[in-house]
Amino acid sequence: GIGLEAARAFAYLGAGVIIAEIDRARGEAEKRRVEEETPGAVVSFYPVDLSDNTEVQQLCKDVKEKYGRVDVLFNNATVTPMGSVGEVPVADWDRSYAVHLRAPLLMLEAFLPEMKKADRGVVVFVPSSGAAPYMGAYEVFKTSQVELSNTLAAELEGTGVYAYSIGPGLVKTETAMAAI
Repeated sequence: GIGLEAARAFAYLGAGVIIAEIDRARGEAEKRRVEEETPGAVVSFYPVDLSDNTEVQQLCKDVKEKYGRVDVLFNNATVTPMGSVGEVPVADWDRSYAVHLRAPLLMLEAFLPEMKKADRGVVVFVPSSGAAPYMGAYEVFKTSQVELSNTLAAELEGTGVYAYSIGPGLVKTETAMAAI
């Protein structure tokens, strides 16, 4: 979906790319695809559940040890619980919160200090565009990324670190089609 397309674009532009994906087979396939399309691309894959604090901390430790620092943090992980507000189990709301809001906060906690120290970096969020029937457990936390991004951008004003969000609206990805 959007994450793969971003990885392809970053590799095409010459950036080293780190793919963090919960699905090992998908992550390995995405890594191979980017490498095949962009000869010489530096692409790494880390199987990680971004809603799991322990796994996020290990990812951050491994990335820092191998690469030193991250220049662009592209927050795009998603889960898509579907159903009406009163019928979606609380566990699905909790998972959505963990992936859509808590995970970006954990990533910021790990990587933002180094960006600030270097006085350079970019933090990107890919939020949703707003309320939609039967998508509340997804939309509530994805739209919160806009406010997180705006708050972070204001806090970073005057530094060489930037934060912004890209709200592409409904994109026909495998995840979106499976949820719908």
